[in-house]
Amino acid sequence: METFYKDKLNEERSALQQNQEELMSFKERLAESIKQNQHLHEEISTLKKEGQRLQRQSVSRSRCQQCEQHQQEHKLRLAEMETFYKDKLNEERSALQQNQEELMSFKERLAESIKQNQRLHEEM
Repeated sequence: METFYKDKLNEERSALQQNQEELMSFKERLAESIKQNQHLHEEISTLKKEGQRLQRQSVSRSRCQQCEQHQQEHKLRLAEMETFYKDKLNEERSALQQNQEELMSFKERLAESIKQNQRLHEEM
């Protein structure tokens, strides 16, 4: 009977040893899974940060594009104003030229009239 209990004890010890080995294997797999899970959380955090950075860049680019668009609109308005004022300046120059020609014509006629009046006074 003693051998029976010894055999039973050995069987139980063997089963216990096998359970302990399975438990150690499970703990190792669990630790590895925890490490992988932490690594995945770190990657997710990194990706979220990268996503936020890219979103800020996108907003920044959008603002740059808006600034460039405003700059182009401003340049267009300046070009239109420049054209408008150049046309006005040319009109004023033309009007001034015409006034100067009329003044010269008047001066010439006046000078001619004065000469004729002087001749008439001299003849008298």
